[in-house]
Amino acid sequence: MSKTEKQNLRYVDYYCFMTLAEFTAWVQEDGDDEPHTTWSHRQ
Repeated sequence: MSKTEKQNLRYVDYYCFMTLAEFTAWVQEDGDDEPHTTWSHRQ
């Protein structure tokens, strides 16, 4: 997903597994990586 496409996403769709800081950092990245989630760190 490109940076332009990610900028059109809404945080409300991701808040259950990402903090606002994580979501903002992911949207601002240029890479096509999957979002880095808080949930994945807890396991």
